[in-house]
This record gives sequence, C-alpha cells and structure tokens, in this order.
Amino acid sequence: MRIFFQQLKIFITYLLTSLVRLGNTIKYGFAIKKYLKNNPQQKLSNEQKRSVQGYFAKYGFKNLNINWHRFYSGFYQKFSTEYIPEDIFFSYIENTLNDTEYYALQDKNLLNKLFKDFNQPKTIVQNINGFFKINGTFVTEEEAIETILGYASVIVKSTLHTYGGKSVIKVDILGNQHTCSQQYFKQLFLGYEKNFIVQEVVDQSETMMKLNPTSLNTIRICTYLRESSVVILFAIVRFGSKGNFLDSVTGGGFYRVVNDNGSLKETQYSINIIDDSYNKTSSIDNFLIPNYDEIKSMVRRMHKEVPYFKMISWDIALDKKNKPVLIEYNIFGQSIVFQATNGPLFGEYTEEVLTLTQKKYFT
Repeated sequence: MRIFFQQLKIFITYLLTSLVRLGNTIKYGFAIKKYLKNNPQQKLSNEQKRSVQGYFAKYGFKNLNINWHRFYSGFYQKFSTEYIPEDIFFSYIENTLNDTEYYALQDKNLLNKLFKDFNQPKTIVQNINGFFKINGTFVTEEEAIETILGYASVIVKSTLHTYGGKSVIKVDILGNQHTCSQQYFKQLFLGYEKNFIVQEVVDQSETMMKLNPTSLNTIRICTYLRESSVVILFAIVRFGSKGNFLDSVTGGGFYRVVNDNGSLKETQYSINIIDDSYNKTSSIDNFLIPNYDEIKSMVRRMHKEVPYFKMISWDIALDKKNKPVLIEYNIFGQSIVFQATNGPLFGEYTEEVLTLTQKKYFT
C-alpha cells in the first residue's frame, strides 16, 4: 500500500507539472503574439528558423515557438539562436537554476537575516504570519502603529508573492497626522492581512534623483552563479514617471540599459502594459551611475550567501552617500523580456545553462 501511494504521488506531481508547462505554452504563446502585434518585426528567414529549431533540439526542446526569436532579433536588430523563449524559461530553465524547495527565502521579512552584513532600508515593523514584531520583539498592532506614527514617511509592502511594485505604498505621515491615525493604519493593514513590512524611506542619491526626483530609482542587476564565480548577465536602471513614487517599468516607469562602467546606453524605454508595446523616449545624456563597481561587488558577494539559487535579479538603490542599498531580490518569476534591448539572456553561458536544463529534464 505504501508503494502504491508513493507511485500515486509521483504520478500526480508529473501530471501537475505537465499541466503547468502546457499552461505556460498557451500563456506565453498568446503573450508573444501580442508583443508582435504591437511591436511588428520582420519574419525570420527559413534558414534562421531552421538554425533556431536545430539549436534548441540539441538540448531536448522540440516544436519551438520561434516567434520569441523573431521579436527579440527584430527589436534588438541582431539575430541570434541564443535568445531564450519565455515558455521554456519559466517551464524549465528557472526551475533548473533555482531550487523551488527554498521558495520561502524570497520573503522580504528574511532579508535582514539572509543579508545582515549588507546595507538595507531600516525596518520599522514586520508582520510575519499575522504577528507584529519590532526589532525581533513581538508587539501588539497598536504598539506597532504607534511606532510607525513617529516617522515622517514610511514604505509599506507585502513580503510574499509580489511583482512589478504590486502592493508597495508610500505613506507621508508628517503634515497628515489627522489622516494617518491608528484607524488609518488598521484599515491599511486589513488590506494586506498578513506578511508585510514597514520600512523607512531611503534618502536616495542626488545623482539618481536626476532620473526622476519623485521615485526611488533602482538598478535591476541580474547575476548567475557558476562553479567558481558570480557573473553579471545584464543590468538596467529603472525610474518612475514624473510625480510617481514607483520605478516599476510595468507601472508607467522607464528603463535604460547599463554598461559595464556604469554609463547608460542612449535609448530610454517604457512599456505600455495595456498593449505590451515598447516605446522609445527622450533620455538624459552622459549619465553615470555612482559607485557602480561597488554595486557589482555587492551583488556578487550577496549571491554567494544564497547558493540555492543560480540566477537572481537584484534591485539596488543608492543612498545619500552613494552607498548601495538592497531593496529586494527576485528568484522566481524573473523578467527576461529585457532581451529585446540587451540581447540573449545568458550570452556566452547559454550552452552551459541549456546543458544543465537538458540533464535535469531530458536525460
């Protein structure tokens, strides 16, 4: 009987995994059609199609949707077989590189423990599974709110299952004491229910403020952990639209590709979330991210603290002294659409990553 239930568990797991992959095939098949409808690109030649299909077939991937290669090659204006289709990334590659058993380590309430030796925004209050804590001590909701009311402004955000600035709220308390009362925060916290964090607002770099003075502007920098090193796959700088606090690209913000020396590539992009169209806009010339070498060093060192994950997308801000500040890190559901402006996701490590994926799923 025990063997029967073990086999049944394996079968159910296989069935669920297959359904998720089928769902991703459908989901990202519709997504790329939408991208191409609103960002028309020239069709690939028959030779290019054969080279893409042949390249991925070597690693076990057949019946490839080559529309992702059409979109990325056309937008980036350079053909390559090494672009990674989103359905393959989310169904196979991300789960190969990052161990899903440690999914809970994404919880923002754990960042102070995981990366205790690295600069982070000051945590004022934590809510973990419905329990309020201040500096590791359990407190009542009323005590938590009373502490929060002593600050000029705070950031409130969920600590699990977040993306694209979802659930991130800036609350200006100074000058709004009548509005920002115990009752106001109790109502606000009801919306979060549990698992959220309240932090002090980062007093950011004057240089970074030039991109947009109302948003906390961050560097999204993606790292890949190899056997003997941590390499940087790509980096972009994100900043909000005028008057907006969030720097999220899908929330009306903008981004520019960051060069290895901290300078920015000329073109500035925004993404219209309504129709998934890319837009090129005006940009600030000769902009250089301060302390960029320190940012790169910081993410490389942090990545070694969590070797459960081989690919991580970090969000880093700069404080008033241009010191890097860890805002959050992302290990599942990482955006790879930036291939449209950065080129192939894994670059020279593409074959290495596809070989790892092949060993897990096709051998």
